[in-house]
Amino acid sequence: MDAQKGTIIAIAMAAFLFVAVSLSVIGYLISFTKREFKERFVNKKILIILFTVLGINLPVVIVGFLLEFVIKPSSNAPVIAVIVIAFVLTVAVGVYIFLFLQTIAIGIDEKEIAFLGERILIRKINRVERNDKTNQLIIHYTEGSRSKKKTRFSLASQAGQFMVNNVNLLNQEIMMFVPDSEQAAASKPADESTPKEVKEIKKD
Repeated sequence: MDAQKGTIIAIAMAAFLFVAVSLSVIGYLISFTKREFKERFVNKKILIILFTVLGINLPVVIVGFLLEFVIKPSSNAPVIAVIVIAFVLTVAVGVYIFLFLQTIAIGIDEKEIAFLGERILIRKINRVERNDKTNQLIIHYTEGSRSKKKTRFSLASQAGQFMVNNVNLLNQEIMMFVPDSEQAAASKPADESTPKEVKEIKKD
């Protein structure tokens, strides 16, 4: 009885996670498409893949419910396998969105760079750098009053090329990448970075 109860809870959690992630993606996408931007980029290929994975997950969750409440197999192995597949598919979509949000959709207006549910205020952007070593475009910005953050775009991606082509909308110019250690050394006052000469004064 306890095993059956645990299985039911697991199926319910898988279904809830699927619905939550799906509605979040759809909601953010609808909100994004309704806005007016000076320039807009939507990676349709990535969206098709994400919705395909979520679409596959729907029948998986339904099969899980059917196995548990209708078919009722003698072993819990099929139900557990279905639950695991449902969790893996949904979590994979969620993790991709969390890590690569900036590759899905980008909109730029006079105030901000908008992603799906996230944004960077243009007035908070400190500089834009190009790192040829890692083949990335890096946007340095301030979040809140003090928190320094970075958003990276691969120059080999469509999103990266979109940002390169529209960097003028950010009121910035692309600078060559300089490591933080070198920036700190360059910003240090000359009288601190250069040892002071000490002269001895001989008294008669």
